[in-house]
Amino acid sequence: MRPHDRSLLFAVVLLVLAVLCLSVAFTYPYDSSGFPRGVSVVFLIFAIVHLVTSMKDWKGQENLDEASNDGNGSASGSGAGRAWVAALGVFLSAPFYILLARLFDFEIATFVYLVAGMYLLKMRRPFVVVLVAIGTLLVVKGLFFYLLDVSRAPTLVFGG
Repeated sequence: MRPHDRSLLFAVVLLVLAVLCLSVAFTYPYDSSGFPRGVSVVFLIFAIVHLVTSMKDWKGQENLDEASNDGNGSASGSGAGRAWVAALGVFLSAPFYILLARLFDFEIATFVYLVAGMYLLKMRRPFVVVLVAIGTLLVVKGLFFYLLDVSRAPTLVFGG
């Protein structure tokens, strides 16, 4: 399966999941459904944008394939394989993030996880990596601890 076909398939799966999440979010009582509905709507918008982009890329790739038909049919290189391994490494490192959050603190664990994830994904500009990690940390902290008033989990090093 070519990368553009995988992207289109992924976009369709995202769209189906977004519709399912949206349908479940509207079954909650009105008082407690604001956040799930909002997240589901944003998820649906991102899924539609990804589907439209994938369809454009897929059509462009079809035109390219017709224009330069060399017969070998190979579209995936070693760069694509390395990208999948790096992305898989980021997702599989989630248990280490949970362990860090339990041992130290949410802020320390999130910062380390984001910096390590960007390093695995080959983002090498230190200033940008630190800036993105701090910005993401502040947004997530603001959403959960101040807007939603989620209580902090106790940690082993800093207490609770």
